[in-house]
Amino acid sequence: MNTIFTICSELIKHIEQFLWGNAMLLAFFLVGLFYTVQTNFFQFIHIRLWLSMTVGSLTRQQKKEKGKQSLSPFQAMSAALAGSMGIGNIVGVAAALTAGGPGAIFWMWISALLGAMTKYAEIVLGFHYRYRDKQKNWIGGPMVYLKEGLKSPFLSACFSVICIVGSFAMGNMTQGNSMAEILNYTFDIPVLVTGFVTAALIAFVIIGGVERIGKLSSVLIPFMSVLYIAACLVVIAANITKVPAAVWSIFSYAFRLKPVLGGVGGYYLKTALRTGVMRGVFSNEAGIGSSVIAHAASSATEGVEQGMWGIFEVLLDTVVVCTLTALVILTSGVYDVQIYHAVNGQGILALPDGATLATDAFSSVLGSFGQSFLTFATVIFAFATMIAWAHYGEQCVVYLLGQKYLYPYKVIYVFSVLLGCVMRMDVVWRIADNMNALMAIPNLIALAFLRKVVLLDTQNYLGRIKKQ
Repeated sequence: MNTIFTICSELIKHIEQFLWGNAMLLAFFLVGLFYTVQTNFFQFIHIRLWLSMTVGSLTRQQKKEKGKQSLSPFQAMSAALAGSMGIGNIVGVAAALTAGGPGAIFWMWISALLGAMTKYAEIVLGFHYRYRDKQKNWIGGPMVYLKEGLKSPFLSACFSVICIVGSFAMGNMTQGNSMAEILNYTFDIPVLVTGFVTAALIAFVIIGGVERIGKLSSVLIPFMSVLYIAACLVVIAANITKVPAAVWSIFSYAFRLKPVLGGVGGYYLKTALRTGVMRGVFSNEAGIGSSVIAHAASSATEGVEQGMWGIFEVLLDTVVVCTLTALVILTSGVYDVQIYHAVNGQGILALPDGATLATDAFSSVLGSFGQSFLTFATVIFAFATMIAWAHYGEQCVVYLLGQKYLYPYKVIYVFSVLLGCVMRMDVVWRIADNMNALMAIPNLIALAFLRKVVLLDTQNYLGRIKKQ
């Protein structure tokens, strides 16, 4: 049995290395760069506009359609943010530091700044091609614009299948695994207990449909995000003198051509870049298209305005929250490049547990409270991600197979929580990364070939608001 598991683990590892090769990294960068340039650097030039239409709109009343399972623009963003603002912001950042070094954080920034426009484009396409089902609910996402826009039922079906499988891996098992690990580490709670309790709570929430998911996410995510950011600032403030060195390490290791302990030139740069992009995509989901499914359920009438929520979502998720997590770890004294990067030019010899590293970083300043708080934050973020991804999977099941297969999917989804809690963490993360890459392939193809739709919708919207 162990031999079979080892073989499967190695196979998954090799698939990950192939999928996240130079071609995939280049595709993410080129798509983000294209939309950044073709929209005249929208995320920078129009920062006042998209801030006004996102966080600025929270002071204005947001309309929600009555009698339909739709979400307000903020609820849609919260549901989408729940899918991305998960363990990637805590454990994922720690894993990026251990696997790719401080330089991985720099490449997370670059992927986020460009990825903000990738997600914007995805949402605009999601709105452009969305439609109402028989119950008058909005249906949208990559599976829709691949079929209706790109005229490719095959790629649409491929995305749907991969998203369903991905909901079990990225949206479920990775989250459950990290919850179980950190609860066991902090409170010595058996992983099976975490699995059973979480499965029961997930079952309760997903029965309520998208409205219950949206309402819960709009409370959990803002509340937990504010608390988490505040805790990060406290830890960073306590180590404020170490911040310049931490920031310098991020930039210096981003372009370092030699590994820490010598070896093949260029290996460290490639590892930092690859890890940074992978963890960035895992965190903000820009380029894989999954969050469009939540955004498409919004009652908003302007796809460009909902797309602005996508820009805000990516920058908050990666540039703000992930950066704060990285600074907490880098300034806390628990992270040492020489220890955590035993690299011989062939690969990483030791990969520490990300949850443990992050927990130790918070505990270095906040003591036992820091450990308990990070555990609480991880559980809340992970749970929010799990309910959001349940919705993504459900929509793809209904779109591809029909309503009658929805109940079996929910049963399997709940069971997957238990499976994720007891599996090895490295295997779970690699499966999730593979699913991300496979979802990105058809989605990036659509973004490339449907670019005129996005650019025209953007141009028309900007033209209208200038006349107001």
